[in-house]
Amino acid sequence: MEELNPEILGEYTTLSDGDYFVIRNFNKMRAFFMTVVSANNHWMFISSNGALTAGRINPDSAFFPYYTDDRITD
Repeated sequence: MEELNPEILGEYTTLSDGDYFVIRNFNKMRAFFMTVVSANNHWMFISSNGALTAGRINPDSAFFPYYTDDRITD
């Protein structure tokens, strides 16, 4: 029987000789926003729901359309 409000759990596991961190019931988490940076003027903003924007140096040279965090999360 499936739980109505399953608990979100994190745990380590090993798969094919690699160690990984698994988040159980991740689909029950609120969306969150991440910034990924590099030492080479690249930038990426990504939402946990899968939307992203990325580029190099400034928004005018974006690889993907540049949007604000609220639009990326929506």
